[in-house]
Amino acid sequence: MFKRRKPRSYGQLASQMIYPPGGWRRASAYVAHRLRRLPDQPHRIARGSRRGSW
Repeated sequence: MFKRRKPRSYGQLASQMIYPPGGWRRASAYVAHRLRRLPDQPHRIARGSRRGSW
């Protein structure tokens, strides 16, 4: 139901791993947005732990 009409070739998949379809600026903005929205304190995120594990 949610598949592409024409599947991507291996060449297209490889090129999209090197250069994102929306561009590097959009991809980096997306990653930055996801990092800002992480639901914990910055030092806990940097340490890689959740509440109460240390």
